[in-house]
Amino acid sequence: MRRPAAWALAALALAGAGCSPSTEPTRVEPEPEPAGTAYFVGAGADGIGASLDLLADDPVVRLVDAAFAARGGERGAEPSVGVVSVVNDRRFGTPVPRFIADLSSGGAVPLRDAADLLRPEDGPQARRALARLSALPRRVPAEGAATAYVVLVAAPPAEVASVRMVVAGEPPVTLAARRR
Repeated sequence: MRRPAAWALAALALAGAGCSPSTEPTRVEPEPEPAGTAYFVGAGADGIGASLDLLADDPVVRLVDAAFAARGGERGAEPSVGVVSVVNDRRFGTPVPRFIADLSSGGAVPLRDAADLLRPEDGPQARRALARLSALPRRVPAEGAATAYVVLVAAPPAEVASVRMVVAGEPPVTLAARRR
């Protein structure tokens, strides 16, 4: 609806309710973009898009978390395992994209493939996680979808303002923060 028509309808509604409309229109401020949600969504004009949940909880995330916990490490520096869902509407397949977290502080951190951070010698939890991760496709099929697991290291999920999806040979696509 065009703005003048909306104002006319609002004035009629107020007059019908026994009120007189103000000469000043009420300003409605746009809702600010969410920050620190750890959930991001975006799509490029070329037919590829993704969602990323850095606070996901599924069996694979729990396996990877258990492998990191068994390995030990500095408290407070626990990595955050995220689930990526990539959709490809194009007529040709593509490798699973890479992702870069843009932090609210102005920095950027690459999100690492979870399988790249685990080693079989890290123990039985790591071997179980690697077995599940190795079963995932490394390519997103034409007119299809794929799931990937990424890890945010060196920053908490709440500090991620947006995420860039990098597809080979394409301009980066911004995944914007969304409410859950």
